[in-house]
Amino acid sequence: MYLCFVDYEKAFDKLCWGYLWSIVAKMGVPQHLVDTIKSLYDNSQAVMKLDRSTSGICQIRKGVRQGCVLSPMLFNIYSEYIMRIVLEEWAGGVSLNGYRISNLHFVDDTVLVAANQLELEAIITRLETTSRQFGFRINYKKTKVMIVDRENNNRPDITNINRCQVVKQFISLGALISNTGSCEVEIRRRIQLARNAMTQLTKVWSNNHIKKSTKINLQPTDDALTPSRCGAGGVCCEYHGQHIAPMHNVSVLNEIQLSQRLSSTVYKHILFFFGHVNRSVHMERLVVQGRPAGSRRRGRSPTRWVDMVEKLMNTNLEGAVRRTENRENWRRTVCAAVRSLEPEPEPLHVVCDVRT
Repeated sequence: MYLCFVDYEKAFDKLCWGYLWSIVAKMGVPQHLVDTIKSLYDNSQAVMKLDRSTSGICQIRKGVRQGCVLSPMLFNIYSEYIMRIVLEEWAGGVSLNGYRISNLHFVDDTVLVAANQLELEAIITRLETTSRQFGFRINYKKTKVMIVDRENNNRPDITNINRCQVVKQFISLGALISNTGSCEVEIRRRIQLARNAMTQLTKVWSNNHIKKSTKINLQPTDDALTPSRCGAGGVCCEYHGQHIAPMHNVSVLNEIQLSQRLSSTVYKHILFFFGHVNRSVHMERLVVQGRPAGSRRRGRSPTRWVDMVEKLMNTNLEGAVRRTENRENWRRTVCAAVRSLEPEPEPLHVVCDVRT
């Protein structure tokens, strides 16, 4: 699979108003709403300020306002119209359950998907030609191509495809994507980011003048990534330093006012998200339930996310999907399944270097 992460030059500043209002109307927005939005931009003026001097008044004739809640929606409509023209009579892309996926885009982040290099070069050329007609230019210095293949076709001799640099890793929408198709690198990166963030608060954790409850409240709110379990280590070290007998894990969790283990919280979030995806009608559901075309390579396949769901729910994928149809029943089922996975309390022995 070939991916092209497209970067436009100053995308939000290049929207041509003349095209924008006609495109918004063609995409089904009622004319009275188009006129209302247009009135917000009519007679827009700006003054540039440098140090203490200001320029004269200049008219603004293109672009959308920064910080306006309408701007992302207007850009989405504009870029969607361009993409529809690009994909007219286009049969390329990757097949998933018979559905052709040729592009993914979120606001100004666009990813082109192709099955081979010739397809990718053709669709990049199409996108460039059509985008220029509507005032957009592709920034080839920031546009990257990735060959996702476990057979490692991303050879050193393939460094550029259609003026785009070929990379092995790329951060898109905050997630690191690897050309091996594995999430391992991204998981390790997230762990390291969390570790770095916690390290920056070392002085807070070691400050005896700050209450323990305050330290717990400083932890991230997302329980799935809560390093507040790190507080457990602090509690254990504290008791070890005072020569108190080892405590059970449950006692440690009670000490820091946490009701369940980190593993149980992670399992619960996995299953809740699985239910959320399968109740939607978007592409996420297709990705989870779909089967790609072709055959997999020889050997044991790596563990997938849905494999973890099947293991936790003790059923196959189809059975788990059926259970997610009712949201309330699914939540009760998940809570019961996670409780059944809670191990018996075991003594927690911690060895730490206590310095005075």
